Amino acid sequence: MNLIPTSRKGKLVKGMSHPLGAELISKALDGVTLPKETSLYFNGNSRCGLGLFAPGEKWFYLKGSTGQVLYPFEEVLYCGFWEEDFWSIGTFHVSNECRKFARSVLMEEALPILKQWLSEKRSESWMHPQRVLQFGIHREWTELGILETHNDRVVAVDRVPLHIPKEVRPSGGFR
Repeated sequence: MNLIPTSRKGKLVKGMSHPLGAELISKALDGVTLPKETSLYFNGNSRCGLGLFAPGEKWFYLKGSTGQVLYPFEEVLYCGFWEEDFWSIGTFHVSNECRKFARSVLMEEALPILKQWLSEKRSESWMHPQRVLQFGIHREWTELGILETHNDRVVAVDRVPLHIPKEVRPSGGFR
């Protein structure tokens, strides 16, 4: 297994951590031929709801998005090709209390989907100038939201039910 290089680790506030590290992500994606310019990005910025803004933007809305498509989902993992000709796989921080559950959801549900998405043969035009697959966890731990975008347009939206018993979910929902 080759470790995917890390390009950036953002500073985290106290009580927060990333649900996955470079080794877990690299192991889960082992066997996929990644472009040589692929790197990991551990984001220290605040998460936002999934499906309202174009990936990488805070004020640029997705076309065709009502803002309600995946609003109750908090983005936690993404993979994308950016205009600057590089692939990035990134995570957003979660509270320490939620880390174990977020890791489980990402390892069992999100990373296998991401591996399949990355394994598919695509034309050069498919990714340009920007193609992103994002994963978010519902604030009540009931679903995993999946959003694929091309530039500022929604390509696909999916929801995967999570089977985390209510009595073992972190109190206060996902944060």
